[in-house]
Amino acid sequence: MFSGDHLPTRESAVVISNHATWAHFYMIQTLTLRAGMLGQSRWFAKIQLRWVPFLGWGLWAMGMPTVSRNWMRDQREPQLVFGGIVHRKWPTWLISFSEATRFILKYEESWVWCEQNGRPQPLHLLYPRTKVFVTTVHHLRKAPHVKAVYDLTIAYQHRDRFHVCPSIWDT
Repeated sequence: MFSGDHLPTRESAVVISNHATWAHFYMIQTLTLRAGMLGQSRWFAKIQLRWVPFLGWGLWAMGMPTVSRNWMRDQREPQLVFGGIVHRKWPTWLISFSEATRFILKYEESWVWCEQNGRPQPLHLLYPRTKVFVTTVHHLRKAPHVKAVYDLTIAYQHRDRFHVCPSIWDT
């Protein structure tokens, strides 16, 4: 089930989403198809995925920006992506999983970080990682055709249990 605001057709946007399972890719791809942006989607991906046969080559060939946990290295990588979007006005959905990937494994770590830094811990989400998002928005302010930020928060429920994601086999 999808809920929320009407999704405009062919609108370039920065897209942020939580990420707990591979099913998120399928769900977001469904939305890109509905919005007429399937071929214009670019995903921020973990740099380790470059070494996965076929997948890594595909990420490279399609110009997907890759990021690590090293901010000095990461801030240079997205610049390659922004050039075409800003100067050539490429239509795009630039998709980032700001929350990280493993909710169950990272929730306690997120809670500790929030306590140490005086930040509120969301109940059903991780505290978001924002450096890539802030850099993206900063660069895309120069691209007048990128007018929106979409928040695609994805939630699962299995029977009476919240945040229970389908397995890769179920999807």
